[in-house]
Amino acid sequence: MKHNVNMKLMVLASAVFSMVGVYGTPVSPSSTVVLVDLHGVLFELSWKRALCTGIKNVFKIMKNIRRLKKEHPKMSFKDRCKESGQVPANCQIPQERVWRMIRTLKRQGYPVYLFSNILPETFDGLRKKFPDLFKLFDGCITPQYSNNLMNKSHDGFFKHAEQLLAKDGHGGKRIYLFDDTPANVAKAHAHRWHGTVVTSPDQCVQVVRRLGFPLA
Repeated sequence: MKHNVNMKLMVLASAVFSMVGVYGTPVSPSSTVVLVDLHGVLFELSWKRALCTGIKNVFKIMKNIRRLKKEHPKMSFKDRCKESGQVPANCQIPQERVWRMIRTLKRQGYPVYLFSNILPETFDGLRKKFPDLFKLFDGCITPQYSNNLMNKSHDGFFKHAEQLLAKDGHGGKRIYLFDDTPANVAKAHAHRWHGTVVTSPDQCVQVVRRLGFPLA
């Protein structure tokens, strides 16, 4: 019960914080950067496909768990299972309405980045399956064990993102994050980003429009 209350408070705080974009300085391509989560925002998981794939690949998953134990001795068993069992590209369904929104923002000149804790193998699979979609991004910011930032809500990952954006010429711009996880949005707020929890394509588009982005 306490967990549910905390989740609701975080979602409410996200909505209130996002309204700053409505009453503050108007968004513009020269002052704004858009970051979008992948799972739960840009793509929806097909549980049926995921279950079938997991059953077919159970021995491969177990092999990967053993491999990761050797390569990363300090990695927890939970994290090894999580990384070995990442959902492949054929289990992900694009949220077409959100992708149309991304195309509109790009036509308007807004820089848009992928911001996801997707693993390299899964990312490569999705990029190969949906090349036209991933070409829309100005860049992809993903935490990995190679940079010790596997967990997206890791404080260092947000600093890492800011450094990458600054390197691309977006230092000092307002960062808008759209994510389906309240903990990630709360961390974004702690870094003075504009973060909003979105849990459906319709809600995502409505929020982006409410914030003043030029959607048709």
